[in-house]
Amino acid sequence: MIQFLVWGLALVALAAPFVILYRAHRQGLFRAADPSLAAWVAFENRLDLRTRRLISAATLAASPHNSQPWRFVVGENEILLHADFT
Repeated sequence: MIQFLVWGLALVALAAPFVILYRAHRQGLFRAADPSLAAWVAFENRLDLRTRRLISAATLAASPHNSQPWRFVVGENEILLHADFT
């Protein structure tokens, strides 16, 4: 009886992540067309690789209390950096 319970719990523990990922996939969580990802897709499509890498690295720059309040405005020949402490 104990062995049956152990095998049952092991099966549930192994199957649960797959069930969760399957449900997330079915609900469209990983689709690039998801409206919540629109800003990221626009960012990826608008900028060249070098600029994207620069901004991605700068976004993680240290700040007081590790809040990363940086806001970037990308112009034709410049990138403006603002600190948004709101």
